[in-house]
Amino acid sequence: MTGLIVAGYIVHTSRSRQCSATQLQEARSEYPDAVIDDDGVVMARLDGIGDVYHPQAAMLFVTDALKKGDIDPATDCVIRSTGQWLISSLEQHGDAWYWFYPFDWPYGNNDELLSRAPWPSGLAQGNGLIALGMLADYTGDPAYDETAHRAFTAFTADDSRIRTTLPDGGLFFQEYETAIPTFVLNGNLDALIGVAGYAKRYDDQKAWAIFRRGIDGLRELLPRFSVTTPQGEVSAYDLIRLHPDLRLRASGGSATVDLSGPQGFTASATIEPSPGDSPELITNGGFEQLDASGSDRPEDWKAIITAGGDNFAFPDGHAYEGRRFAQITTSGEGWEVLGQTVGSEQVGKGSYGISFYARETAEDPWKGHRRG
Repeated sequence: MTGLIVAGYIVHTSRSRQCSATQLQEARSEYPDAVIDDDGVVMARLDGIGDVYHPQAAMLFVTDALKKGDIDPATDCVIRSTGQWLISSLEQHGDAWYWFYPFDWPYGNNDELLSRAPWPSGLAQGNGLIALGMLADYTGDPAYDETAHRAFTAFTADDSRIRTTLPDGGLFFQEYETAIPTFVLNGNLDALIGVAGYAKRYDDQKAWAIFRRGIDGLRELLPRFSVTTPQGEVSAYDLIRLHPDLRLRASGGSATVDLSGPQGFTASATIEPSPGDSPELITNGGFEQLDASGSDRPEDWKAIITAGGDNFAFPDGHAYEGRRFAQITTSGEGWEVLGQTVGSEQVGKGSYGISFYARETAEDPWKGHRRG
């Protein structure tokens, strides 16, 4: 196996060929949505990044194909090539072994929510354990079981890069490696499913102990994922919205009539932290720059220019306890100014804009937890 070094990450690009040219052509025809390299390894095509070796894409192809059964020779060669890639791409860091993603991945607009390459994922580690077990059964190759044992160390190592230890000792497995833990629910669940599958397959008591700690962590945090909306109770995707400085709401505003221009008015509103409100109130929306140079703006504030501007700043359906809230997206760097202009066809005569001012910091809200 050879590889290309990119920013300290080995991009695994070549291995013993499993697929003939005919099989590759047939596989690409059979799976038009899949990206398959010339060695038969499944990749992913990402906007702004291109074709990239992607652990989760590889694992899902393997598990989906093996679950369907009735595997033709073209599919077989892709499964085996991708399986070999899963063996060769597992890398050691500290006391654990991981599949790494070789690209940066943003989570929101805050630099502290950026997964920087190379980064591991609890979701991929869990799905990898399932894929390796299925590959071992399908091929009879013990190398897949050996790789599974190495991959499982990511769940047990004291310096683990995918797990968070909660104050009461429960565990949560992070889908993304960010400075502020995001606590993505489905990533944690996939990780726990992988751990349970590993524990059952190998009758591993240490794995069962890790699984029980994961369930303890899930019990502790699961109520926080519950969100009350006008339509009923739903589950949130993550918990980063509970960061008190990432939760902002319109708490006040004023309107003045502009007599020098077309009929209409300009309005401004203040944004302030609101840690107790429903997370649905901070749905991301599109904004335009309104006026970043106003004399009433503090010197250290800066303008944020984002695409859009068609969404009403206080849209219907975003109400909570009788108040209507704005859709906002901020970067988390210092004081910021956001603005949106609404066309006259939406308000009758004239048009108006609403400016939002917000200070957002990124202090970790999860006091008492630790990585690893």
